[in-house]
Amino acid sequence: MILKYFTTISFIWGCALSVQRDNDGKTPLILAAQNGHINLVKSLVDKGENIEEKDNSGNTALIWATWNNHASIVEFLLSKGANLENDQGEQQTPIISAARRGHTNLVNLFIDKGADIEKKDIHGGNALLWAARDGSANAVEALLSKGSKVDVRSNDKKTPLIHAAETGHLDTVKYLVNKGVDIEAKDNAENTALLWATWNNHAGIVEYLLSKGANIEAVQNERQTPIIYAARRGHTNLVTLFIDKGADIEKRDVHGGNALLWAARDGSADAVEALLSRGSKIDVRSNDKKTPLIHAAETGHLDTVKYLVNMRVDIEAKDNADNTALLWATWNNHAGIVEYLLSKGANIQAVQNEKQTPIIYAARRGHTNLVNLFIDKGSDIEKRDVHVGNALLWAARDGSADAVEALLSRGSKIDVRSNDKKTPLIHAAEAGHLDTVKYLVNMRVDIEAKDNADNTALLWAAWNNYAGIVEFLLSKGANIEAGQNEKQTPIIYAARRGHTNLVNLCIDKGADIEKRDVHGGNALLWAARDGSADTVEALISKGSKIDVRSNDQKTPLIHAAETGHVDTVKYLVNMRVDIEAKDKLGNTPLLWATWNNHTGIVEFILAKGANIEAVQGEGQTPIIYAARRGYLNLIDLLIEKGADTKKTDKNGADALLWAFWSGYMNTVEGLLSKGFEINVRDKVDKTPLMYAAERGHTPLVEFLLSKGVDKEAKDRSGRNALLWAAWNGHSDILKRLFLSGSILDVKDNGGKTPLIYAAERGFAEVAKMLLDNGAKLDLKDNNGRDAVLWAAWNGNKNSVELLLLRGSKIDVTDKNGKTPLIYAAQNAHMSLVQLLLSKGADKEAKDKTGCNAILWAARNGHRDTVELLLSKGSEIEVIDGNGKTPLIYAAHNGDESLVQFLLSQGANTESKDRSGSDAILWAARNGHADTVKLLLLKGSKIEVTDRNGNTPLIYAAQNGDKSLVQFLLSRGADTESKDRSGCNAILWAVRNGYRDIVELLLSEGSKIEVTDRTAKTPLIYAAQNGDKSLVQFLLSQGANTESKDRSQCTALLWAAINGHTDTVELLLVKGSKVEVIDREGKTPLIYAAQNGHKALVQILLSQRANKESKDKSGCNALLWAVWNNYTDIVELLLTNGSNIEIRDKAGKTPLIYAAERGYAEMTELLLDKDANTDAVDNKGNDAVLTAFRKGHSKVEKIIICKRSKCNS
Repeated sequence: MILKYFTTISFIWGCALSVQRDNDGKTPLILAAQNGHINLVKSLVDKGENIEEKDNSGNTALIWATWNNHASIVEFLLSKGANLENDQGEQQTPIISAARRGHTNLVNLFIDKGADIEKKDIHGGNALLWAARDGSANAVEALLSKGSKVDVRSNDKKTPLIHAAETGHLDTVKYLVNKGVDIEAKDNAENTALLWATWNNHAGIVEYLLSKGANIEAVQNERQTPIIYAARRGHTNLVTLFIDKGADIEKRDVHGGNALLWAARDGSADAVEALLSRGSKIDVRSNDKKTPLIHAAETGHLDTVKYLVNMRVDIEAKDNADNTALLWATWNNHAGIVEYLLSKGANIQAVQNEKQTPIIYAARRGHTNLVNLFIDKGSDIEKRDVHVGNALLWAARDGSADAVEALLSRGSKIDVRSNDKKTPLIHAAEAGHLDTVKYLVNMRVDIEAKDNADNTALLWAAWNNYAGIVEFLLSKGANIEAGQNEKQTPIIYAARRGHTNLVNLCIDKGADIEKRDVHGGNALLWAARDGSADTVEALISKGSKIDVRSNDQKTPLIHAAETGHVDTVKYLVNMRVDIEAKDKLGNTPLLWATWNNHTGIVEFILAKGANIEAVQGEGQTPIIYAARRGYLNLIDLLIEKGADTKKTDKNGADALLWAFWSGYMNTVEGLLSKGFEINVRDKVDKTPLMYAAERGHTPLVEFLLSKGVDKEAKDRSGRNALLWAAWNGHSDILKRLFLSGSILDVKDNGGKTPLIYAAERGFAEVAKMLLDNGAKLDLKDNNGRDAVLWAAWNGNKNSVELLLLRGSKIDVTDKNGKTPLIYAAQNAHMSLVQLLLSKGADKEAKDKTGCNAILWAARNGHRDTVELLLSKGSEIEVIDGNGKTPLIYAAHNGDESLVQFLLSQGANTESKDRSGSDAILWAARNGHADTVKLLLLKGSKIEVTDRNGNTPLIYAAQNGDKSLVQFLLSRGADTESKDRSGCNAILWAVRNGYRDIVELLLSEGSKIEVTDRTAKTPLIYAAQNGDKSLVQFLLSQGANTESKDRSQCTALLWAAINGHTDTVELLLVKGSKVEVIDREGKTPLIYAAQNGHKALVQILLSQRANKESKDKSGCNALLWAVWNNYTDIVELLLTNGSNIEIRDKAGKTPLIYAAERGYAEMTELLLDKDANTDAVDNKGNDAVLTAFRKGHSKVEKIIICKRSKCNS
């Protein structure tokens, strides 16, 4: 029988030549031993078969004989030298096998033969543990009698008693308990023997252990007791037993569960009934606020649900996520429970904490049966949750096409959207539900609908690589170029995500391969940055331009190097892209790879010839980048490849300085070992020690000090390491520096000491340490500020308090006379103002501008500070050097709240400063209408004037504040009051172009012909400014066009002087005289020509202006145009008949003017017009002589050439 398993057994001279094995690796000897064939075993052993051969599981013939209790074979094999300790795959020895099988005879035999009784297998089990677990009380007794340790434990910390109780061996349990073992011993999950017996419903063992005093309240690692175990497992018999034995029925575990809750969740209706009948509280809840009913509904125990409902529990009770029993039953598709609960009146619209109803739950989970049930029961099909998702949207996202179809067939709106504007189609496409997508598209939904990020269904499907959906949507006409809010198309999405299959599909479907998003990225750039080499290769093979750049000028190679895609880098380099291309910041692929420590890419790019000295915009090279980031591996590589270790960036910092800046000790040590200079300085003379001190790298500071560097070295700002450490509040470094001998009161170029820095920056603890070590309190910087003044300026209360305590003067002043209190008030440091006042600070002390604390507080609008200072006795009518009071400052700033407060405190509204302005004048001057109104209501005079005669109304008109002008007029303001320049409100309104105010003032009786001291009228000002609209309005109100100012200029003349063509035209139409002259005899035409206004000259000529009119100097329009070199106007005037030989009072002609001024082009023009070259002025000088005398040789030659008729 044994031989039938083998093809051949050959023997030569009594020795086995070859041994065949079966599929389990068993030899003939093993099979013979396993099956109890003693004679065959003997024969095979005698023929020389190896007695220790093992099968595939590591079992020997001895182990198999032991397992099946073939005692004679066991004895024979042992007599032939079989290894008593040879173990199988789980390291179980023959004695363990005997113990597991309860073969006491063999156990005794092995012990007699010297077997190791305590040997353990891979589970930590020895013979005793296995005997207790699987064997018999006899085997246990035998092992213990032969010295086996009774307190042995397996890997899971189980004792023999626990094993026996777990597996239900009552006799073994009794024997072990009688041997005095620890009845309360626990395994690694803290289960006792009683707990294991309970779990497996070994009632006899449970009763026995309890009778022997086992703790009925023993808890395992989740604090579950035996009664909870019994309830969990539905062992009603044990539940009843434990109650009878006095178990605590309400005891809770770590989840807040008691026996009733666990019975409802995992047990049976009988166990629940038993517990309730014995007094368990029916309204109990676990930590998650679940009731017994909720637990039963969640886990699908219909009988328990029915029992609890009949016990009239709260059917609408909610857990901590606001789920009811109905919601949980729906979630898990316990249809029977759902129907039952609804029949008992459960709220079909109950919502959990995200406002999701049962129908939404059913739709989310694809429970179409329940969806239909809820609709039949009248559920609101359109009810929304907090995400504005309804049943249809959730079904599309998480459910099934059947659920979607059911909802739509029952009237759900197909165009519904969630908060993120996603439609059912978008949800389905995003989640990959092809059947749902197909159904919705066939229902003719909008295939191009977009969510709030402008993603379409196609874009979402492309993003998540749902190829089937992508193909289907494209076949249905989806826009392949649809772009989301960053203008990324489906092909870009596919490329970003490395979906090469979709990239190829999109290209095959005609996608624009070069389309760009808002970052200037196309599919290739995104593939290089986020995708894969395969995608990059696919795009390039399909014609994508390899030299494309994104908005930041990054190429595909730069993107790939930056993000660490080595395969992509290799592919692109092999495609011969520009390896030295730079982005906007000047970074090359090598620089980016270095920055992000992509070592493989760095090595590869260097091997391909990348410039190891490439610099970015700030002059930093790869080795500097490596040092900045602390990559010693790259530093070694770059130096090995020949990087220049002396290279510095634009600020003069080399790799070593950057390593100190970043704080990498290993990098610093590595660089120094490579020959870097420890005393290096940057362009502003900062040393490594300064860098380390500034950045707070204590170990590096200590390292440098140990190297003996110059700790007193200063940079160009005069700061040394100690000052830099103080500036940034690095107390450890400060301590280390002054303990090593650094000068404690060192000053920078501005005279600031470490103590001043600490006080200025609010590092009170640093200041304390400096003072404790002897820093001087009273040292001042170049502006006369000491530590307490700087602390006050920045509101560092703790520092001020410390410094005052250590002796700083409370009323110390700087060069501007400011005290700590003034600085605190100026900057609204309220708590500091309170502190200083409590310490006796002089609140009336003034700085060099005459401002004290309250004036500065008012000046800067700090009402709380003003209130505090007044409450402490500050003078409300105090004035500064310009005579301004707190009220004037508040009004000046339009701080209505502060003005109101100061007035309530009795501030004088009539106080004036040195300019003669009071509060209301300043408010009006700066356009603070509400403040003006408030001050008038509080008694300020409406006609008050400053030194320049300005009234509030004049300021309001001057500033164009119509509402304020209206208010002042309603209060009776005098429209005719004038300032010292003779201007009243309307004149200022015109001057500054405020037509609406001009209209308002005229309607209130202002005179239209009012004049200032220069006799200018409103019309003249409007014309002077070229304000055509205002001119038109004033003319419509009867303004006199011929009124003249003291220079005898009319509106027309002023408009002409300033070249306001439209205004001139308007005035001429309205009857202004074209030949009007001013005091100098100048006409509008003369002014237009003199000032180069060609268009205006044309208009005046068209109005028949006299071309030959001369001013008092004898100049006409032509002479002025020549004098000022306006060739186009000269040409225009000559064309219109101006006399080319006209002379001024000195007898000078236009040609002589051109020669005198050195205008070559003008000279040529006049000569072309046949100007007389021989004409002389009253002194006998012709044009040639005039040019000669003025040094204009070019003009001289032009005229001489004209006379001699030369050709050049």
